[in-house]
Amino acid sequence: MLYETFHDTMNVMKTCITCRVEKSEDDFYKQGKHRSSYCKSCDNARRSSQYKSPSKEQNRAKYLKYREQHLARAKALRDSWSEEDKLRERLKRNYSTTLEQYYEMLNSQNGVCAICKTIPDVFVVDHDHKCCGYVGANGKSCGKCNRGLLCHSCNKGIGMLNDDRQILLNAIEYLAGEG
Repeated sequence: MLYETFHDTMNVMKTCITCRVEKSEDDFYKQGKHRSSYCKSCDNARRSSQYKSPSKEQNRAKYLKYREQHLARAKALRDSWSEEDKLRERLKRNYSTTLEQYYEMLNSQNGVCAICKTIPDVFVVDHDHKCCGYVGANGKSCGKCNRGLLCHSCNKGIGMLNDDRQILLNAIEYLAGEG
């Protein structure tokens, strides 16, 4: 108590770490038993600037920095995935299908394209577009309308003919020379 009384009567000086001006200790906020490292005017300016909305350029720069870091981490993670992990994720994300269901379809087709009976490098899950629309960047199949596994060419072919049976029959007649 004697120290505090003596200490309060002394005019102790302290230097602000922001403005580098030596000021009386009374010009610094108390923080528990100690005083802040910032003088009151610098501390107020620092605190008020924290609550001001940053400019669009600052927001954009922060976003781009975060995105760059996040994309690098995500790419490193994806690169560490096995081909089976990538397939599992794609099936789940786009077709609401498990890897087990995929292998079930593949086995039921004897490991070949359901239309041309070739063994492609990559199979595509064919689904009824009338049910869920087109699977793309924002689309997703419900999983109930998956019809089978096709090669890329067969999938494109029936897609270009709008999955229309009559058009496909007309194409067969045409190719047979009857059309």
